Amino acid sequence: MEACAFGNEPLFDVLNIDLSEDAIHLVTGGAMASVGFFARDVRVVRAVVSGLGVVYLLRHPGHL
Repeated sequence: MEACAFGNEPLFDVLNIDLSEDAIHLVTGGAMASVGFFARDVRVVRAVVSGLGVVYLLRHPGHL
């Protein structure tokens, strides 16, 4: 097995763990949840969801 940086080694040789990607998903998921539950203006919800959609597309361009 090759030497890997911390946070990129496979978990039980099954799951790949990437700490920075996990942190991004937690932050953006929290933003979507807070806007979904607490925002009263549809324009704010639309702006946040579309902005985070663009971030996800730029982060994972192979998923287009």
